[in-house]
Amino acid sequence: MVNVKRLFQVISYLQYPLLVVALGYMVYPYFAGFDTFWASINNALIFVGMAISFSTLQDTTKTQNNFSKK
Repeated sequence: MVNVKRLFQVISYLQYPLLVVALGYMVYPYFAGFDTFWASINNALIFVGMAISFSTLQDTTKTQNNFSKK
């Protein structure tokens, strides 16, 4: 049987490639011209939102630091 907690933890790692894609959209206007600025920012915000959504799937007991445990 699949451990659902472990599955969600693995799926949550998709947040990192999504953040890289968002960063790519943020720097794209510097190379393609600033006429694509608003479309690029819009796409970057969409991918950042998706990355934040995937980050909520993490097991917080594994990602907490000592300060938050106190």
